[in-house]
Amino acid sequence: LRATMMTVSALSVPVLLVVLLLSYSCYANHQFYVSPQGKDTWSGTVALPNAQNTDGPFRSLQRARTAVRGINKNGACGGNITVSIDSGTYYLGDDDDGGQGVFTLTSEDSGTPQCIVVYTQYQNAKTTPVISAGMPLLLGWKQSPSNNKIWQTKVSSSSSVYPKQLWINGSRRPRARLPSVDGFYEWVGTLPNNTQWGFVFDPKDNIQEAWQIHSDVNVVVYRAWTVARFEIAKIFPANSTMLWKSPNWDPEALGGWIDKQTSGHRYYVENTLSALDEPGEFYVDRQSGILSYIPFPDEDMTNPSSINAVVSNHDTIMSLDGVSHVLFDNLAFSHQEWNCPQPPAICQGQTAADTTTAAIYIAHSSWVTFDHVTVTHVGTYGIWIDQASSMITLNSLNVTDLGAGGVRIGNAGQETTSNIHLLNSYIMDGGHVHRDACGVLIQSSSNNTIEMNEVAHFNQIGVSVGWDWSYNPSQASGNIIQYNHIHDIGRGELSDMAGIYTLGESPGTVINNNIIHDVVSYDYGGWGLYADQASSSIKWTNNLVHDIKSAGFHQHWGANITILNNIFARVGWADGGFRTEPGANMNSFSFTNNIVYLSNATALFFGDFAPRSTNQYFFNKNLYFSTSGNFTYKFGPNLDLAAWQQTLGQDKIVSVGKDPLFVAPDASPTPNFQLKPDSPALGMGFAPIDFEKVGPHQD
Repeated sequence: LRATMMTVSALSVPVLLVVLLLSYSCYANHQFYVSPQGKDTWSGTVALPNAQNTDGPFRSLQRARTAVRGINKNGACGGNITVSIDSGTYYLGDDDDGGQGVFTLTSEDSGTPQCIVVYTQYQNAKTTPVISAGMPLLLGWKQSPSNNKIWQTKVSSSSSVYPKQLWINGSRRPRARLPSVDGFYEWVGTLPNNTQWGFVFDPKDNIQEAWQIHSDVNVVVYRAWTVARFEIAKIFPANSTMLWKSPNWDPEALGGWIDKQTSGHRYYVENTLSALDEPGEFYVDRQSGILSYIPFPDEDMTNPSSINAVVSNHDTIMSLDGVSHVLFDNLAFSHQEWNCPQPPAICQGQTAADTTTAAIYIAHSSWVTFDHVTVTHVGTYGIWIDQASSMITLNSLNVTDLGAGGVRIGNAGQETTSNIHLLNSYIMDGGHVHRDACGVLIQSSSNNTIEMNEVAHFNQIGVSVGWDWSYNPSQASGNIIQYNHIHDIGRGELSDMAGIYTLGESPGTVINNNIIHDVVSYDYGGWGLYADQASSSIKWTNNLVHDIKSAGFHQHWGANITILNNIFARVGWADGGFRTEPGANMNSFSFTNNIVYLSNATALFFGDFAPRSTNQYFFNKNLYFSTSGNFTYKFGPNLDLAAWQQTLGQDKIVSVGKDPLFVAPDASPTPNFQLKPDSPALGMGFAPIDFEKVGPHQD
């Protein structure tokens, strides 16, 4: 195995673990092999089948795990144990793990500091081995007798398999929906007194009474920052009313945060045969097990060898519980199913936090490293580190094509997880099923470091930190979010979101040296940096935020927030450059040595700046500039500069209307926001920001 070298701000214990594990695994004392050409009756100690075909590698991961357990049980380790896995896709199927198809590791699969257990790609493998919780479609395709655009296949000979995801030749395909892909209906009224769960639909919409007899038809409802998925209970065409099954949903709360401040909620209907009308869409009939699909023009369904079709099957690929001193290196995990946590089908949690598992789920584990691992084509979060886990390192990952988000750390407070290090990774392309998921979600978890990653293409939040809506003692302290490249967040689909978001008290948390751009909300609130309700004791420093729909920084309410030495460029074209709703009679925030560079914004400040105490907020040494020649600079509660300085004592040292002289702010596709040597900001004490470390680096 290679030794991984990387540039980091501090060589923490988890990073040392990566280096140590990789160096240890070069000297494996026990070696096992797994290959599609293997047999579980063989010894597994030979990489290739021998000439007599009497010995060779194992066929399954489960058999290799059993061999590792045998060494641990006998106390015969004496060195490291390596399981080398050859190229191929390993479908877990209904194996000996309770028939769930999950590759499960427990304390009996652990290593020790002197005996590391390593699962890695075989050194001569041509491609990365894939561990799959899915199922290939191998029963052949036939044209539908009723519609020659539709091709059909039997999912499985087992009636228990009901997949909700399909991939053709490595690309995700959407379930059939109405209106068509990217379209929405909009409800026109709520039910009387909110006594029932449902809404009034527009009679012009294509809502069909027959859907109510199919439990697999979902209605997907948008509110400002969350998306809920329901089963349909009843449709009344006479009064255009739809009811959904929901024993726990609060309809008043749903109505209180409408999807758009000037209209009703958007929604769409998913997973009905009547919606199957676009190339790439599919539908599975639960009773018959028939999958119907409309291929793209370049997909030849008459040539089975050209169509690699895989459906999701099991809702976890790998589970670790009580595991320590294990390394996963150069492996891929794919094709995980999603399920709603509450019957009947209700997915409704903020940031998809109501999901109950992940493609890789880790609990009560420590000293585990994932290095150069790919997690892709999954239905929920890619990796969830939970329940008192600690000292977990995620290095150089590729986490993509996600039903929800990329990496989730901790939960709502039970058995607090801590000391997780995510670095040098790509977390991309999420929200395909749970539309409101985050790229990285840290809930009640402390002392984690998220650095040098690229987080992009999510509908809600790039990186979210904290899970408390009031001034309570924090279980999310000391988190470091730094040197990350976060972009293309929101994508015009949800509101009240940001590139980086915090919630609740978080003493010792530092958010610095991140680049955030292209954050676009559906309606209000596409912010760059967002300190939401009760966010407190957090430092936001040396960040570059540019090309953002709403304010570069928004504080809902909180205390002791430091906003220092940041660049906010071309932000606030929907509200203002800086927005606040500060808490009463508290030292809410200080805003110093920042550059606010506006282009299309109509206001410098936006929100509630009416002072409730003399030390509620503090501004000083900031540079404010608009490229618009007729821009009127108003400060705080709509004051001119003199009143802002003399009446409220703010920005005693300030630069207004002077160009900060960026090197190339309009360069395409990558603007350069470094400062020229004669920038007026440098003379005011602004410290140049180092952008070289931002984002993933090569080994």
